[in-house]
Amino acid sequence: MQATFSVTDASGKVTPVTVSINFNHNETPNDGADPRDIITIGTTTASFNFEGKVYSFEVLGFRDASGNVVKTIYTNENASSSFDLVVKIVEGSGYELPQTTGNVLSNDLAGADGGLAVIGYGVGNNATTYSNGAGSQVVGLYGVLTILVNGAYTYQVTKNGSQIPADAREVFSYSVRDGDGDTTNSTLTISVNPVDSNGVPVYLPLTVDGTDLNDTIVVRNGERATNPDRLDVFFGGNLLGEITTSSGGTDRVHTGVSYNKGSSDQIISSGAGNDHVETGSGNDVIYAGKTGADGFGTDDGLQLTVDQLKAHHIMTGSLSGSDSILDADGLLLSVDVSSRYADVVNSGSGNDKIYGQSGSDILFGHAGDDYIDGGSHNDALRGGLGNDILIGGLGNDIMRGDGGADTFAWQKGDTTPGTLTKDYVTDFSKAEGDKLDLSDLLDNDGSKTESSLKGLLSVFQDNEGVHLQVKENSTAPVTQEIVLTNHTFDTLTGGSGTTATQVIDFMLQNNMLDIDK
Repeated sequence: MQATFSVTDASGKVTPVTVSINFNHNETPNDGADPRDIITIGTTTASFNFEGKVYSFEVLGFRDASGNVVKTIYTNENASSSFDLVVKIVEGSGYELPQTTGNVLSNDLAGADGGLAVIGYGVGNNATTYSNGAGSQVVGLYGVLTILVNGAYTYQVTKNGSQIPADAREVFSYSVRDGDGDTTNSTLTISVNPVDSNGVPVYLPLTVDGTDLNDTIVVRNGERATNPDRLDVFFGGNLLGEITTSSGGTDRVHTGVSYNKGSSDQIISSGAGNDHVETGSGNDVIYAGKTGADGFGTDDGLQLTVDQLKAHHIMTGSLSGSDSILDADGLLLSVDVSSRYADVVNSGSGNDKIYGQSGSDILFGHAGDDYIDGGSHNDALRGGLGNDILIGGLGNDIMRGDGGADTFAWQKGDTTPGTLTKDYVTDFSKAEGDKLDLSDLLDNDGSKTESSLKGLLSVFQDNEGVHLQVKENSTAPVTQEIVLTNHTFDTLTGGSGTTATQVIDFMLQNNMLDIDK
């Protein structure tokens, strides 16, 4: 049998995929022990091209009445039945499976009765003891879950991204049996956050969607713009990017003007490549994407060093005066934005969110209360005026808050086991209300106390400044080091002859350091 499926991407583009499905139909005798007719589906795959990349399409089986995916279905004599076919797009050139993995038994102890084993699972949060066996596929709201006997699970998204709401969650219940035959039930909750190929949530209404080469996306006339809803765009390599037209539709162009229907708020994804993005007075959201691009180097190979980031004029210059990093329009100087190895972003005034994503980035919040996340690799983050949140992310990062009460934050996953990550904060100020926030890194689940975590910290001072070293547990080596440049123990506390212990206590007591939730 031939069937045609419609594959819809995050932009709404539909690609028809036709596959030949092989069935084995067993017409059983009516007077036999089981007179039901049996249909078994064979393995069915097809490949298709989408925008120059190859994807594979696989038919998994039928969805039965319990929501399970099965290869065989049964129909009673003189009856009819219908079943949905369940399909998925599997890995092809340039495509990664939208899936997550883990182990539901990773935090469980077997106890005196011996090893634990998963014996069944199903959809939803309930107290049912499942016995449908491990290894089968169970269909949830947005995807398919498989759990093995040893607790290892794989969850794969099968819904179109446009069908999954923001902050969607899947809940499954599973049953576990110990060596003595006792059973218990628990739940697995999975956050489902659909993203496009650039790692941008698909539910965001992008005003500009860039290309995989060097793009320039800049608000016309900067902070002096009469129409801050307009962006001049130049997409690299003669590739087609997507902009918003004056009528609110979308258009694919090499260069042009993007409009946001009278709103100065922009949502931009610049894609891969060394991009230059500057927005104006709105509350903007900017995703800088990868730095590398196919045929033009990788993020690892192009990564800037800490010394290069420290010395960059966007990090060393002033916000006004003769050494200003800004021109009369509030845009970055042209000499500072031409980088072969980094994305450069200025989010302008307004309360903005900047995500550096992968590769080296130089990210400037300008004015307003901004949220700046460097992502992976070595980055430089500068808040500008306002009460900003700066997160360096993976890599060795340089951070400068400028005016306002700024929070420099470290999150779980920002370090690499066995590797020392060293970040620099170049203008930490107690007088302005600055703070180091390690609570997510050290107390992600909120189960610990400040007193129990304080032993994971140590400090020393040298000609670089004050170094705060962090272990993530008592037996681990130091994996995170934070250097507060231009400081000594005494300048941090305002005292004289301050000891290392006194520095940590002073910072905790004066809201300069958070370590627990």
